[in-house]
Amino acid sequence: MRLRNGTVATALAFITSFLTLSWYTTWQNGKGKENDSENVHEMY
Repeated sequence: MRLRNGTVATALAFITSFLTLSWYTTWQNGKGKENDSENVHEMY
C-alpha cells in the first residue's frame, strides 16, 4: 500500500527539519558553551 506523494513529502520535510534543528542546537551549544548555555537556561 503506497502513501500519497504529498504525505510522504510532508513527513520527510518534517523529519528533516527536526533533525536539522537538533543538529544546529547541539552545534551552537558546543560552539559557545560558556556564553550561549547561560542565555538558553535563562530564557527557558
